[in-house]
Amino acid sequence: MELTLFKSSIGVSFDENSKQEDRFLQEYFALNLNSKLTRFKKMAAKIEFSEGEELIFNLLLSLKNDILRLEAKIEQQNNLLELSYSSIICAIHYEYMRLADALLKENEIYYMRFSIEGQDIAFFTKAVDDRTVKIVKFKNDDKILYDSFVAQMQREFLQDRKRKINE
Repeated sequence: MELTLFKSSIGVSFDENSKQEDRFLQEYFALNLNSKLTRFKKMAAKIEFSEGEELIFNLLLSLKNDILRLEAKIEQQNNLLELSYSSIICAIHYEYMRLADALLKENEIYYMRFSIEGQDIAFFTKAVDDRTVKIVKFKNDDKILYDSFVAQMQREFLQDRKRKINE
């Protein structure tokens, strides 16, 4: 299977899931519990706002999101689990990631954590080889944020390719 991975540069921490499976699951579920904001977004999707109302709603939602993120950072400052390994995710796709360093054991399950837009995201992967993982468990809200990030990397990849063709 030929898969196009898009260039990225994201710091990631990770560990073998078997080391502390219960603790990793606790942290996974505790991170980014922003279901209230998701509920408001879903409710708002059903309501027709005027242009001004929509602007105000989005501004308030953004402010609330920033407040929740700051509160979470303060609470989590010393509460995140220490993970044994760190590397750079040098290439991504919607279901796959490639690390810059060959640190993985094939078929091993890993607990991973990184930040996108100031939000810590935790997920589980399975090593395909010593540098590549397939995502096997992702919370829905985090998956939406991650997919949006991958789409942005894909757009940049296509723009760069188009620019090179036009040169």
